[in-house]
Amino acid sequence: MATAGGYREGLCRSADGTEIFYNVIGQGETVAMCDGIGCDQYAWTYLAPYLAARYRVVRWNYRGHGRSGPPPALAAMTLDHLCQDLEAVLDAVGAVRAVLCGHSMGVQVILEEWLRQRERVLGLVALCGSYGRPLDTFRGSDVAIKALPLLRGVFGRFPNVTQLLWELAVPTRLALAFAGKVEINMDLIRIGDFVPYLDHLGHIDVQLFLALLDDISRRTAEPWLPEIDRPTLVLTGERDTFTPVALAERMHRLVPGSEYLVVPLASHTMPIEMPDLVNLRTEKFLKERVFSERRAADLQP
Repeated sequence: MATAGGYREGLCRSADGTEIFYNVIGQGETVAMCDGIGCDQYAWTYLAPYLAARYRVVRWNYRGHGRSGPPPALAAMTLDHLCQDLEAVLDAVGAVRAVLCGHSMGVQVILEEWLRQRERVLGLVALCGSYGRPLDTFRGSDVAIKALPLLRGVFGRFPNVTQLLWELAVPTRLALAFAGKVEINMDLIRIGDFVPYLDHLGHIDVQLFLALLDDISRRTAEPWLPEIDRPTLVLTGERDTFTPVALAERMHRLVPGSEYLVVPLASHTMPIEMPDLVNLRTEKFLKERVFSERRAADLQP
C-alpha cells in the first residue's frame, strides 16, 4: 500500500483472484463507498473528503473498472462478484464493520452486501439508486430493458467495431451536451466534475459493461427491505429520471425507520450538483443515527 499525505491506496485479490484497486483517506470508523456502473469514484468528489475529516473513507473500483483488473470471464461480472470484491477490500483495510454508501447501481451493491453479511454492516446510505431491476423504470419506461438483448447481440457480433465507436463517441462534448439534455442539471453541475465520468466510461470494455447491466437488471432486494435493521438514509434528486423519485420513496417506506430526503432541482448526479446539502445531511445521519446508536449499544450492560 502506498501512502502520501493521508491518502493510501492498494490492490487486493477477490475470491476468484481478480485484482481490486482501492484507496483510503481519513481515520476512524469505516465508510465504504460503492459506485454506479461504469463509474470511477466521480460521485464521491465532495462527499469523500468531507467525511474523511471524521471517518475513514474507503473507495474502490469495480472489476473491469478503473484500476481494478478484468474478471476471468463475462460470467464473473455479476452483483455477487462485486460483493465478493467489496468484502475483499474491507478485509484488506482491516474493517470488521462499515457503513456502506452507494450511488446509482451502488445502492444495489450495498443492499446485496447487507443480505450477504448483515453483521458487517453498520448503516446504509443510498443515493440516487434503485433497490432492484433499474432498467424496468429507467426514465419512467421499460424501453431500456427491452433494448438490452438487442444491444448485447450487436456488441457481441461486432465487438471490435462497436468498442471503437464507443471509445470515440462517449468521451466527447457531444456526449456531455446529450447528458445535459436528458438528465444532469447543467445549471448546478461543474463540468469538470462530470467529464471524468465520460472519460472513464469511454474506455470501459463494453462487453463487461453489458454483462453487468444484464445481471443487475434481473436483481431486486425488494422482498428483504422490510427486514433491514440498520440505520438507513435514502437521498434522491427531484429531477432524477434514471432512478425516479417514486423508487426512493418506496424504498423509504419499506425500510423500517429509514430517513428520506428529496433534494430540490438535483438529478442523478446529485452528489456533485448539491454537494453541501448532501455532505451535511449524510454527516448528520452518521453522527446521530449510526454511531450514536452504536455507542449506546456498546454501553449496554
